[in-house]
Amino acid sequence: MKFEFTPEEEWDPLPEPDPAPESVSEARPPALRIAMASAWLHTRARFDSDRLHASLNRMLYTVEASRPQPGPSFADTGPELGVDVFRPEVFGGSRG
Repeated sequence: MKFEFTPEEEWDPLPEPDPAPESVSEARPPALRIAMASAWLHTRARFDSDRLHASLNRMLYTVEASRPQPGPSFADTGPELGVDVFRPEVFGGSRG
């Protein structure tokens, strides 16, 4: 399955609140306007924090993927099972 990348510029922005005529907004009590502004602020903050979280996860994955993976060192490897200690006489007879 192949996914297509969509740049952030093409994402749908948050829906803007319906612009109300000045006469209607002035007729609303201040408490209602404050409550509406607070709800809009919380919605926008949640949206921004979700985008930040996604961006940080992407950056973390990129950093971890680009970090070189250490291979096993010679000191970390032990002798193979069933192999005894090195015997020099196997390679050329005994000198003595």
